[in-house]
Amino acid sequence: MRPRIPVVLTMVMIASLVVSAVLLVMTSGEGAYTSYDGSWQGLSYLRGHLDDEGYDVEVLISSSSLLLSEEDPERTIFLSLGPERAYTLTEMHAIESFHGRGGRLILADDTGEMGPLAERFDVGFPSGQLYDENFQVNPSFVRVDVNLADQFSGTLLLNKPSYLIHSGGRVIAKSGGSAWVDRNGNGLRDLDNSTSGEPLGEKTIAVIMDHDLLFLGGGCAVFISDPSLFLNEMIHQEDNMEFISSLISYLLPDGGTIVIDDGVHQMDGASSVFQRGVLGLVFLLTDVNMKIIVGSMAVIVISTFVYLFDPPERLAHICLLDRTGLAELAELNLTGRDTIEIKKIILDRVRVRNSLSVEDFSKLGWGDVRKMIDDDRLYRFVRSNKSYTVEQLERILVEVTRWGG
Repeated sequence: MRPRIPVVLTMVMIASLVVSAVLLVMTSGEGAYTSYDGSWQGLSYLRGHLDDEGYDVEVLISSSSLLLSEEDPERTIFLSLGPERAYTLTEMHAIESFHGRGGRLILADDTGEMGPLAERFDVGFPSGQLYDENFQVNPSFVRVDVNLADQFSGTLLLNKPSYLIHSGGRVIAKSGGSAWVDRNGNGLRDLDNSTSGEPLGEKTIAVIMDHDLLFLGGGCAVFISDPSLFLNEMIHQEDNMEFISSLISYLLPDGGTIVIDDGVHQMDGASSVFQRGVLGLVFLLTDVNMKIIVGSMAVIVISTFVYLFDPPERLAHICLLDRTGLAELAELNLTGRDTIEIKKIILDRVRVRNSLSVEDFSKLGWGDVRKMIDDDRLYRFVRSNKSYTVEQLERILVEVTRWGG
């Protein structure tokens, strides 16, 4: 009698794979910028102030992909401060869709994790700390002027800020002409180093994109190059609190909901366990990358057991992915703008499968890459500059899943 895999053992193996895959995307920071943290680096003062102002404050501890179900985006602000991990492809789709339906965004960062999302709005968070001769006590505490239309003007106190580059939009906060960016991280302004590029000049600190659409019921995104002004330690410095209140009132003149994204931060204690469970569940149900990872890993393990416990000539496992719902592995919210992201996924899989470092892989010619891909359709997709429909991209994702497993 041929040995069979016990059902319980199979379920345990799959559950282990799911947990392992979820851990790959878990955050690992120190708990900064969480709304229930009463320490100097938390947001408890901000959350309490917003409650007192009459806003409906919701704390998101899982994934921003849940914004897809937001019923009243025109009266909702999505607030993300200093994320400790990059947003996934699915999460960026959800945020863009929320914005496209009239949602308001306040996105602040100084570490670069917000970069891929910001690029979709023609905004960049360059590396390098901004210094200015206009500071308070310590050069890291930079003072900048802010002017929010006719609603508010004053001075912000920032802590180790970055700066923004952007195409269009309305600048509402900027440094003075004595500011410079420490691009090489030595804490000094290098006058004689022509490669460091550290000239004096005004730098954008906060900008409102799609400003004109705000009064027509359209989406609006505000980018700020320093999330620290929202922290418990900083919120009462200079005019920080007044600026935050005015900005939120400007975006929601008739009141509404503010969703604070704690899902991109690591919570502490028992809350962390709950957060991990909820975040993992949401990722598995909504995120295309997680579906590909878990699906591929599950197929590998199950196929291995089938091989060990059944005769090798039995080939039924080859069709396993087809029987478990390939459509579930395709992202429902893909757009034509995701072509580049999918190309990156393919090339990174090729690199990893051939045990190459990023540096070694970048030295290869297209001929070498073509041999490694060994799939003419995927190779043409990677090399082509033509536009693809959503249906074509979904089919390519499915093909990558089959090929990559």
